Amino acid sequence: MCIVFSMGDFALLTGVNTMTDFPDIDSHKWNAYFNAAHTMKKNGGGFAEAIAEAYYKADGANKAKLESAFKDLFLSFMSDYDRAWFGK
Repeated sequence: MCIVFSMGDFALLTGVNTMTDFPDIDSHKWNAYFNAAHTMKKNGGGFAEAIAEAYYKADGANKAKLESAFKDLFLSFMSDYDRAWFGK
């Protein structure tokens, strides 16, 4: 079970063990993508919101596909702190 707590511009995800549920993704980068999806849903247009919803529902393999296909979109909704994990 996955529970999302929203606090202002940030979200906290519980019920997911990033080391076992998403072993190929560095946890900092995964959190950056998750925070970007939260901001996309909150402040983005219809397309960004739809991608965020798909990201929430996707399994690890499909999350990676969304991250790859829409990397620029995710980066545009990341905070400077989160974007730094990607060298941007």
